[in-house]
Amino acid sequence: MLQSTKTPYLFRDNRPRLSVPQDVHIFSKQLADGVGEIEVVGDGEFMLTQSSDSLITQISYGVQNPIGKLIRDIDWLDDSGQLQLALEKAVTEFETTDLNWRFTLPDLEESSLFCRLIPLKGVDGQTEKLFLLTADNSFETAFERELERYTYYDSLTNLPNKHYFYEIIENRFGSDMPLGETAVLFINIFKLQRINESYGYEVGDELLREVAHLIQNCLPADALLARFDGDKFVVLLADEDMHNAEGEARALADSIHHELGRKIRINGQYLQVAATIGISSGTSTLHNLIDLIQDAHMAMQRINGLSSDRTLVYRPELKTRAQSLLRMESELGSAIENKQLELHYQPIISLSTGAIVGFEALTRWFHPERGMISPVEFIPIAEDTGLIMPMGRWCMNTACQQLSDWIRKYPMASSMKMNVNVSNIQIAEDDIVAVTRDALYQSGLQGEHLKLEITESTLVENSDLARDILLDLKSLNISLAIDDFGTGYSSLSYLNRFPADTLKIDRSFVSQMNNSEDSLKIVHIITNLATTLGMDLVAEGIEDETQLAILKNLGCHAGQGFLFARPLPASEAEELLKNSTRHKL
Repeated sequence: MLQSTKTPYLFRDNRPRLSVPQDVHIFSKQLADGVGEIEVVGDGEFMLTQSSDSLITQISYGVQNPIGKLIRDIDWLDDSGQLQLALEKAVTEFETTDLNWRFTLPDLEESSLFCRLIPLKGVDGQTEKLFLLTADNSFETAFERELERYTYYDSLTNLPNKHYFYEIIENRFGSDMPLGETAVLFINIFKLQRINESYGYEVGDELLREVAHLIQNCLPADALLARFDGDKFVVLLADEDMHNAEGEARALADSIHHELGRKIRINGQYLQVAATIGISSGTSTLHNLIDLIQDAHMAMQRINGLSSDRTLVYRPELKTRAQSLLRMESELGSAIENKQLELHYQPIISLSTGAIVGFEALTRWFHPERGMISPVEFIPIAEDTGLIMPMGRWCMNTACQQLSDWIRKYPMASSMKMNVNVSNIQIAEDDIVAVTRDALYQSGLQGEHLKLEITESTLVENSDLARDILLDLKSLNISLAIDDFGTGYSSLSYLNRFPADTLKIDRSFVSQMNNSEDSLKIVHIITNLATTLGMDLVAEGIEDETQLAILKNLGCHAGQGFLFARPLPASEAEELLKNSTRHKL
């Protein structure tokens, strides 16, 4: 039924009595839920004069009746003037106008209707009235909202995502007028991958949701938190009254570290994560904010994973350092491609006989302009960029070929092993089994002459994958050593799981044995552990006779260090073999 300010009603027996355009018939028959008539009663003034019951239900509130009211005076319907503007457009241009009409009624959520306005001219040629046809588009609206949520929000944590974060700051600071100080915190959550591997991704996802909740609880009311990517979050602190942005950001970082320091209960498991946080601060212009986000990210990346300080404030020298590293990355790629790297070989000595039992192959880079570049500088770059894989393949091939050549020349080399270091990146991302097999095949070296050195962190962080790969490597009849033992996790459980033959005591313990009771105790414990498990024990970094004596008394099998020889170029190592004599021990 239609309600009207006039009689008779617009409709009778569902047939129109007025002259209505054909597209109104088609639309109302196929799609329209509500039909109404709006008269032009003045310049920019429109009155709803007739309406179907369904339309009144859609736009009325309680006992309010919109019939006979100017559109601009229907004050219980909040549409930010959408319908009024659409009516003005339809009259001015005299064309059918469609509108996705969004409005809010008191105490209700936002509603949305598809709305079509069809203008009709009177005898004077001016627009006299318009037909208003509406159709429910709740499905489309729900889809739009879901699409908006998917586009702008992280589905796991319901936080704004990176794209929405940038849009928010562009809208807020787009005038490029300073609004006071601001600070950005870039937060990286680590240990998540290990938890995912140990407990499954469902537990990892639930943990990440809880981490987001904990960070949110630390924030002041005007802060903005977004999930940037994976295990990374970003916080924007911006307040016109904030006069010490860096100090407030530091205090917030301390609060976040404190909250994340607690164990989190997920599905009956008590789990713990940690974070590294980079901070940058400055004036709150849009251009500056983009730079601050990049600077905070750079500071976060520069934090040493083993450092006790988990927060770093950006300083300009970090950018200088980053540019230097980028240049070094490019030069290292060229050095690998142009064969500018070389291997040095440090002899490994039996502590019982003084004989050379093997060599450790160590990569050296002689830069044409800068001279010798420390492995401490270029190995991390190689690992970060993936260059460690071609470098590792070259090292494996070269080292195997070198020992194979020495065995053919010198009989005493037939009992020696070549130790080659393998990065966790090579274990996780390269086919290290195929690389090793090819190196042995091409050099003619038997597997029994090759020993691969793998760090503790590699075994723990990629435990299941590492175990399978190491078992495949053992099928090549090679040996495996755990390098830098005692500096990482030092868990008996993983020693039982992995087919390692040798433990190497890290030089940091060996160097302090003379002065530190704790270091001496650790070496003693590692020695007993190796003996109990039937593993060989090699000490690194032996530099004086006192250290040698202690290690011999503890039952250490072999050692290397400057007391015996520094890492030597291949030609000098060969001279050492040629004139091989037992070291006096």
